[in-house]
Amino acid sequence: MAHPGPTRQPTGAHLGRREVVNLAVAAAVMAYLVVTLLGLRSRPDVDLWLHLRIGEFLRQGGQFGHGPDPFVALADRPYVPSQWLADVLGAWTYGAGGLVAVEWLRLGCVVSLAALLVAACRLRGGAVPAAAAALTGTVATSAGWGERPQLLGFVFLALTSVAWWRSWQSGRPPWLLIPLTWVWACVHGSWVTGVGLGAAMVVAIALDRPPLRDRLPRMAAVPVLSVAAAAATPLGPRLLLDPFEVSSALTGKVNEWQHPSAGNVLMWLVVLAAAAAAVRLKRTGRLSLGRLALCLGAIVLAVWMVRLIAVGAIVIAPVLAESLSRATPRATTTPRVTRPEGLIWAGAVVAVLVGGGILAAQPRPAPVATAVSADLGAAPSQTHVMTAPELSGWLLWTHPNLIPLRDLRSEIYSPAVGAAYEAAYAAKPGWQAYLTAHDVQLVVIETQSRLSRALAGDTAWVQRAHDTNYVVWQRIQPAGS
Repeated sequence: MAHPGPTRQPTGAHLGRREVVNLAVAAAVMAYLVVTLLGLRSRPDVDLWLHLRIGEFLRQGGQFGHGPDPFVALADRPYVPSQWLADVLGAWTYGAGGLVAVEWLRLGCVVSLAALLVAACRLRGGAVPAAAAALTGTVATSAGWGERPQLLGFVFLALTSVAWWRSWQSGRPPWLLIPLTWVWACVHGSWVTGVGLGAAMVVAIALDRPPLRDRLPRMAAVPVLSVAAAAATPLGPRLLLDPFEVSSALTGKVNEWQHPSAGNVLMWLVVLAAAAAAVRLKRTGRLSLGRLALCLGAIVLAVWMVRLIAVGAIVIAPVLAESLSRATPRATTTPRVTRPEGLIWAGAVVAVLVGGGILAAQPRPAPVATAVSADLGAAPSQTHVMTAPELSGWLLWTHPNLIPLRDLRSEIYSPAVGAAYEAAYAAKPGWQAYLTAHDVQLVVIETQSRLSRALAGDTAWVQRAHDTNYVVWQRIQPAGS
């Protein structure tokens, strides 16, 4: 499937009145949707508290892997703090300005992600098509906008996309991605997606850009050396296996590591965007093997795993921008951003910062009522607690003197340990013996859960505190009595 000779795409130096209006509408819609999506959750991501606890522990000189896990009782595998840089940054941000500062950090990441998607799309299409494609890609990443290192990983991936599309046009290898990967590997395990995108782009360039084939060895060196850079981080070569070990431990157990459901709107957004891009490029005679591979890759990512939907969105957005444009941009040109275009996007950024800043300043309710938290704070130090999974990180952050049996780091528990915990949590036969064996003195659990109902019928336990969603049960008879 040969790619036709490059045709010149208007660089946007002379936007007509209609294009300016369309661009303004697209930018306004993007700003509105970003602010709206940011405000959908009234509480921070449940993982935030665990990352803050880890970051503060590392800031204070703590280390993992030397002796028992410092946080929980059941861990029987060492924890690799592969997100140490992001966790330390998050803890420092919280210490400097509290939860409001963390929300501003989140807002900055979302704005950066959207801006980089616009930049990548602008490399492949005119101002209005790029805006439409970036809008699609930005919305499709929204499930990953939690206060987590993963969000910063998406920013790095969008920056990687910009770098590779510039290389597609210029023929110069994106050497800057090598040190970028070193930083990325200290932030989140998604650095492997950047290496994967680089490998895919090298293949696409080999298929679609014959004049650049003599430069392919140098381009191919970028993803290879990026892996070497990840191995040279403070965690060393063991970091290379960590993303795959975590994936193996969580696949099939946690929703974001499972296949999306048939009703997942964001998955369909990516799938339809990729299909539409392929169809439009085919109709205009511009569908090359490289572009087809990127379209198919985005679809596979979106349907394979919930957390990869955003990756597929970032991959497909520039291709969609090209398909929506009337012609393929000439390889050697870099689009010029006119003053009207720049002002429109600057206005959109200001609107998002204002709207998002108002949201960031809003009070965020704690996962449990103040009275329940105060009651837990009065418990003796080193008390073993079984807690609802979504509360474990908050418990570690707010009451570090208590010891949960388990937290959200599923990779540090062997399958047998995890299965036994889950059976007891579901109040299956033998749950009393399990709590006794692990010296559990407090249980913080959903009010309507099976275990809560079972505890209500056991004279060894008494309700200590409760709110609308959770109840605290305390053992009143010594374990084993």
